[in-house]
Amino acid sequence: MAYRPILTVDVEHEGAVFTFKSPDAAMSKLMAITQRCLADGMSEADVDLRPPADLLEALSDIFVEGVIGWTGVEGESKPIECNGGTKRVIPFADKVVIAQGYIANYAELEAGKVASAEADLSITPPEAPVDDSKKTTDGPAKEKQPKAEAEE
Repeated sequence: MAYRPILTVDVEHEGAVFTFKSPDAAMSKLMAITQRCLADGMSEADVDLRPPADLLEALSDIFVEGVIGWTGVEGESKPIECNGGTKRVIPFADKVVIAQGYIANYAELEAGKVASAEADLSITPPEAPVDDSKKTTDGPAKEKQPKAEAEE
């Protein structure tokens, strides 16, 4: 089986599609902040419901580092080109939501890869098809008696 990395992930937001590559540095920062929050006694639900400011900043960084292109992002009268400057002017709240969408979509794609790999590695043979050729509609099949018994 070959290694098949997920190279890009698309995220839809308000009619636009944002294409991400792996934002390694920003993801590392996000994971460190999340681990710190959990070590400080916050539950995962608390982190999701009341994320600290530095975690929100890390999500914004995921957007800026990860987005490599987009479609459907428009200014007053024309599409906006995706580049470092225009990524930074996207509103902070939108960057956070889109980055969360990236994380969710990536996790979904990874889960699909794992499920597919597990199915490929299964040692349970597929069920054999049922052989209906020996069934009759008039009751159980009669066994043939041995010749010696039949003559007596």
